[in-house]
Amino acid sequence: MGELLFHYTNQRGLAGILTSGKLHATHYGFLNDTSEVQQLIPNATQLAEQFLRVAVSSGQKPSPEQLAKIGKNGGPEATIVKEAKTIVQCMYRTLYMPTADREHFLEPYVVSFCDHDSEYEKQNGLLSQWRAYGGPLGYALAFDRSDLENEMQKEMETFALNQLKFVRVQYDIDLQPADLAMRFPVLVARLCEMVGHVYPALPVKLNSELIEECLSAFGEASLSFKHRGFEEEREVRLVAWRIRESVFNKFPEEFGLKGKKVKPVFYRDNLSAYVEIDIGSLQRSAIKKIIVGPGIDAQLRKTRLQHFLTINGLKIEVEESKTPFVS
Repeated sequence: MGELLFHYTNQRGLAGILTSGKLHATHYGFLNDTSEVQQLIPNATQLAEQFLRVAVSSGQKPSPEQLAKIGKNGGPEATIVKEAKTIVQCMYRTLYMPTADREHFLEPYVVSFCDHDSEYEKQNGLLSQWRAYGGPLGYALAFDRSDLENEMQKEMETFALNQLKFVRVQYDIDLQPADLAMRFPVLVARLCEMVGHVYPALPVKLNSELIEECLSAFGEASLSFKHRGFEEEREVRLVAWRIRESVFNKFPEEFGLKGKKVKPVFYRDNLSAYVEIDIGSLQRSAIKKIIVGPGIDAQLRKTRLQHFLTINGLKIEVEESKTPFVS
């Protein structure tokens, strides 16, 4: 993960960041990938199947309860497939599918950045991002990752957040179980432990600590795993796991929330929900430079942005993209 992370936005978004000193983290349900948080399910299920096969072949004699379930499901292999699916779907539903009887404890909110690896993109931005986010009034803000991490610690000390951290997005390009183990070792370890509880003791009986750790690992992995169609973005996400008011009010001491505040939720005109993440004083800005996106009036926008920064006493470098694109 590079030291400079690029956040693309339009003119309205740029003005909001520069006047408020805050970034908007969007609720995961409103992100632009329609397969968001679901992309990991098939791979995690396949991995759980492998762990279950190892457990079944361990030589331990099945219990009467297991034998009955195996017979009902149509044999050992069918049981493995069904149990693996149940384990992964249970984690997914717990995190992302609240019901009348089971509400969300945590809600993930995301700020997206690009981690450009070519010098051209670092100087001029990525064309697909200009098309998607900037339009004719696009800008890319280059943030110093270390400076943002320092501000994130202050946010954690003030607000009821389970986590606030950067995660590098992985893409599902011919991913094998061994690749999953390498990319998400914590999830794999916890999933293996959970499978150990499933077999040979059925029905499943798990301790709360293991469930919490496995859910946390699954949540982080599912939010950092996307469809291959987005690969060129080289996305890095700042993920804020917001603790809901109901949990905050019921369990302030158990979650170490005493003296903290619940992050307020705001809504855009299109109904999408977001929370604000403070990026600190713009006088000591984490923003190292701003790239003015391509367009017929790019030079004029660059000049106006420089005037804006000067009026507000902000010493931020401004560059103009040389990509020959007209929206």
